Amino acid sequence: MSRIYVGGTLAVPEGKDAEFRRVVEELVGTVRSSDPGTVSVGFFPDPGRPGSYEVQEVYADAASQWAHVQNVGALLGELGDLGVSLEDFTVAGEPTAEARAALDALGVTYVPVVAEV
Repeated sequence: MSRIYVGGTLAVPEGKDAEFRRVVEELVGTVRSSDPGTVSVGFFPDPGRPGSYEVQEVYADAASQWAHVQNVGALLGELGDLGVSLEDFTVAGEPTAEARAALDALGVTYVPVVAEV
């Protein structure tokens, strides 16, 4: 079974950076304690675009990715409440039908995994 890879760009409204980082730190703590199938999640500022962050995620399999979505749903809602928007979002691999239904509303681009280690 193939891993699931997720990547995207988040736009954080001006003046909301500290709140964004607080929610992201809480999200990472939730992942550490509740998402055993999450291989990695990372948030990185884009130095050329103030207020933009790249997010990269890797899941052991599709079920792990869906469990992650369920575990952090409330925190994702908090990011939305801050006005954080998703500029682009790509999922590589084949998510579960439930995950796909949840992600489709976000305008996700799906691509196959070509090769992995």
